[in-house]
Order: sequence, then structure tokens, then C-alpha cells
Amino acid sequence: MDNKGGACSDFYVLTCSDFYASRCPVTLKSRLIELDADLDELQRKIQFERSGLEQKERLIAQLQTQSVRLTRSIVAGEYLLDFDFITCPRCGSSVTAERGNPGMCYLCLQQPSPEISRNDVIKEQDRLERQISETRELVSLHESSIKEIEKRVRESNTTREAMSEEIDHRTKSYISKSAEHIAQAARERTALQEQIRRLGDYLELYKKQDDELRRMAQLESRLTDLDNAIEAALSRESEFNERVQFLEEQFKRILSRIRVPRYTDPGPTGIDRKTYLPLYDGRRFDELQSQGLQVMVNVAHAVAHQLTALHFGLALPNILLIDGLTGNIGYEGLDLERVGAIYRFLIETAEEHGSNLQIIVADNSVPAFAREHLLVEFTEEDKLIPRHLLS
Repeated sequence: MDNKGGACSDFYVLTCSDFYASRCPVTLKSRLIELDADLDELQRKIQFERSGLEQKERLIAQLQTQSVRLTRSIVAGEYLLDFDFITCPRCGSSVTAERGNPGMCYLCLQQPSPEISRNDVIKEQDRLERQISETRELVSLHESSIKEIEKRVRESNTTREAMSEEIDHRTKSYISKSAEHIAQAARERTALQEQIRRLGDYLELYKKQDDELRRMAQLESRLTDLDNAIEAALSRESEFNERVQFLEEQFKRILSRIRVPRYTDPGPTGIDRKTYLPLYDGRRFDELQSQGLQVMVNVAHAVAHQLTALHFGLALPNILLIDGLTGNIGYEGLDLERVGAIYRFLIETAEEHGSNLQIIVADNSVPAFAREHLLVEFTEEDKLIPRHLLS
């Protein structure tokens, strides 16, 4: 419009979309219509992909059936390749290849019809397998496309629901004649949204509670397993203590049998529960001053281990090698009696356990009663092992 001076005026007409932009329900409705059109197009695409998927799955089934038939043909050809008739299947008369010429069937005397070779069948089967593989790849592509389209449909439906709710809400706000009613609805909407948020927080707390309950159940199960393990360990400890107690009793019994000399101020004798080494009259093995006493305590401890292993069936090599048994004990008085006691005990133990325990003693002086058990004797003149011991 021109003014009195003839110049163009600054008068404009503002449309709904210009002024309200996306706040206008009409604009949202147009976008909603476009979204519905997109959803329809997505549904058509899903139908198209599913149709293609079904067709290719039927094709795979047909190709697999045909491949099975070809496999049967190959197997049948292998079994019937060298099969010849020597009698007529109708009348039972003998037939031979000489009754016709090489280009004719000697059974029916007719020209054989051309047939497909075994290699041709195998090639056809390989082609079918490749086609099956390619078709499966296409099936995978169809399935991926369907999943992608379905994802887009879900997202579009979520957007559409949100837009519909927003349109309803904004339409009510635009067309309402009561500003108070609009404000009240807005307040209620805000309150509901806050309530939804609080309820979401409560749900999150309940979820955490459920997680903690599951964790407590797992910990209780773990506690039960640990209790069982502790009980088993205590049971094993009881078995261990029983074996150590038996070892200690055998050690004391052997010391008594071989007449080991005692100290004037004796202490406890047995197995030290901290080191599991022998104690004699309250003294550790390395505290024994007499070498002869060390030999006797060492022999008693070693034999006690062998008897304990045999009693409980423990894994221990059942062979005992003793060197220089009497070298540090002596050959007079009580020492001679102790040597005899040691040899008698070793002989009785070996005879009692037979082949389950082998005891070998190397000594410079052997009592007369033990010489019947002498296996070999070495001298300054004869130091070699006898041949009969090497065979």
C-alpha cells in the first residue's frame, strides 16, 4: 500500500507459521501427516522384504532337496557302477558280454541311451551349493533390512505418540477460552511430570533393592560354600592330626624297643607340632650332642615314617637305606646290647611287612645272629659288586 508521499509502507501480514513456528498445532499436524505417510511407506517396505525373505527361504528348501537327490544319485552311481548281470532277471538263463557287439547292451541287445556322467552330477551339485550359499546371504540381507525398518517404525511410532500428545495439549491451550483453566492444566501437568519423575526414582530404588537382594542371595550361597570348605578343611586337619599322632606313637615305641639312652633331666619325646621334626627328652635333633644318639633317633624317626605310610596307605617309597648303623654307637656293654636291639627290631619289621617294605643296612660290623640276612660282604681285597647281584 502506498502512503500519501507515494512510497511503499512498512505493513506486513504475519502467518501462523511465521509467528508461532513449530508451536502452532497446525504445523505439528502437518508433520504428523508426513510421519504417517513415512510409516505407511515403511510398512510397505517391510512387506516387500518379508515377501523376498519367504521366496528365498522356499528357494533354499527347493535347492537343498535337489542337492539331496543329486547326492543320492552320486552314491547310487558308485554302488552300481561295476554291477554286471550274469543271468537274465526274467528267465534265469546265463548271459555274457560276447552275445552282442561293444556298442550294444549285452542284456537287452539294444543301443544304450546317452546318460549323464557322475562328474556332471557332481558339478551340478557344486553349483547348487554355491547358489544355496548366495541365497542364504540374500536371506541375511533381508533379515537385516527387516530389523532396521522395524527399528525405524518403533522410533517413528514413539515420535508420533509424543507429537499427538503435544498436539492435543497445545490445541487445548490455543482454543481454551479460560486462561485459568489453561494455567490449572499446566500446573497439573507439571505436577504429574514431577510425580512421574519421583515414581521413576522410586522404581530405580526398588531396582537397586532387588539387585542387593540378589547379591545377598549370592553371598549367602558363597557363605554356604565357604562353610562347606571349612568343614572339609577341618576334616582334613583331623585326618592329619590322626596321622601325626600315629607317627608319634610309632616313634616312641621304636625308641623304647632299641633301648635309646635317656637324659638325666628328660623332657617330652615325640613330634614337634611346629616343625614336625623329632623331639627326644625335650631336645631337638640338632641339639643332641652324641652322634650315636643321633643315629638311633634318626633310625627310629625314619622307620616310624615308613610304618605310618604303610598303615594309612600314603604315597612314600617303601625302601629304607641305612648307612653306618653301628659306627658311632660302640661295641661294648650297653652299646652292644643297643646294636643288637636295633638289628632285631629291623629284622622283625622287615619280616612282618614282607615285600611291602625293603630295608637295606650298610655296616662295618654285623652281629652274629644277623649274618644269616647278609646279602653281600666287601673287603679290602674284594671291593666289586658280585655278578649275581647285577643280573
